[in-house]
Amino acid sequence: MKNYRSIIFVSVSLLLIWLLFVGVKFVGGYWYDLYQSPWAYSRDAQKKLLVGKWEGSFVDPNGVKKHLTLIIAEPTTDDERWEKAFSFKKYRSSNSRNSKYFFDGTATVKSELGLEEYTVSGHVNEDDYHQFNLHFSPVDEKKRVLPNFTLFDSTPNSWQGDDMNATLKFAYHKVDGSSFWNSSDPKYSAKITCKLVR
Repeated sequence: MKNYRSIIFVSVSLLLIWLLFVGVKFVGGYWYDLYQSPWAYSRDAQKKLLVGKWEGSFVDPNGVKKHLTLIIAEPTTDDERWEKAFSFKKYRSSNSRNSKYFFDGTATVKSELGLEEYTVSGHVNEDDYHQFNLHFSPVDEKKRVLPNFTLFDSTPNSWQGDDMNATLKFAYHKVDGSSFWNSSDPKYSAKITCKLVR
């Protein structure tokens, strides 16, 4: 009976120690992110961050009016942080999801042509996190809105408070999906500024 109680005591003690270890890893990871990525995390719920939903309108090089919705995700969510805390795997810092400068997200562009859906990847400037770059990739190549000037890049960009300025760059795709470029026509190298707000 005594051995049975000893086994239970040791087992419970080990479980509590392990749970404490997991909690420390989670909290440590959160504080590390607060320090490393102040553009993505803050203890102040009122602080303006780059992550979140942004919206704005622009006119593409063909004169088509479009509405852009951009959602920048947290580099690491609480769920992912808990998963790391419970795991014994080592997460390599080379992974963009674990970098203090990199982020992912989604974007949609609505116009009379249809709905364009993109995944977004980007990074903030190392010297000033209010400056950043974006790259757009179609969610599904087969569902591209064609023919069309589609988003492919955005740089330089800046944000401050509730305002963002994005310099959009485009790639033209014909109705068959192939890309097209005409160096003598300035619209194919156009850079258009889009002002977005939260």
